Amino acid sequence: PIPSQLILLSDLPKVDPTEKVRFLSCVQSYDPAKGLILGHNCQSRLGAQVSAVVEISHLLPDISPQLLQVGEWVNVIGYVQENPGNTSFKPEPQHVPIQAVMLWSAGAIDIAEYE
Repeated sequence: PIPSQLILLSDLPKVDPTEKVRFLSCVQSYDPAKGLILGHNCQSRLGAQVSAVVEISHLLPDISPQLLQVGEWVNVIGYVQENPGNTSFKPEPQHVPIQAVMLWSAGAIDIAEYE
């Protein structure tokens, strides 16, 4: 398989669809119909409001329920999907669809160092 590129959540909108990425983020919500919504609060201080809408239905048999808890920090490897809803004319926040290949706990995160 092709390697993933490690990027910041705020850089997801700049990545071409079908690119394989790896990023760290925090669970904001989970909706079985929409997917896992990931983001983090430090973005608002940086002026970016980007969230990832992560399709995980095919991973659910292997995912611990703890990974779906609001506030849980996770690592994601997946493919950026085409997003017809976001154009350059749309205001923030941007929601970037991701087809997850892997999802795992980030463990203990030093938020201050990450920011």
